[in-house]
Amino acid sequence: YFALATRYEKERRWVLARERYEDILRYHPASPLAVRAQARIPHMRLVALRSPEYDRRELLRADAELREWLGAHAASAPDELVARVRLDQADCLERLVENDLTVARFYRRIDRDIGARFHGERALETARSAENERSIRRADHFLATVAPAPQKAMDAAVAPAPAPEPVEGSAP
Repeated sequence: YFALATRYEKERRWVLARERYEDILRYHPASPLAVRAQARIPHMRLVALRSPEYDRRELLRADAELREWLGAHAASAPDELVARVRLDQADCLERLVENDLTVARFYRRIDRDIGARFHGERALETARSAENERSIRRADHFLATVAPAPQKAMDAAVAPAPAPEPVEGSAP
């Protein structure tokens, strides 16, 4: 599986490569190659993304996989592998920031300041968690261009929908 995965990587067949790395974890979790395979899975997700807007779901999945890998293996894996995973994590977080800023700019363009502010603030939060000064500055700069949303409107935008009122004669 590892040989197939690396061959597919060379051929730039990212999905197939990721699937073969996943097969190692599924069928041979005790393999000495399992830790390396687990590190390659989120990398394959990242290189497979083509659109400048990216697929946020895949980015979030890659981020979770990278965090899981670092939590489980950062202390014991070879330094070069840990460094590579940390680079992938930085790349992934930067893409998440860019994704939110792209959406935020769209909301600003259609005069939806609440959406623009929500995505701008989420971009800033992600940039801060990544400790990426460049991304922090970009998100701060964007937020400076968006009118502050009234607190009541912001609360309504993030509040859960109220439960429907029971219909007379129906069970509670």
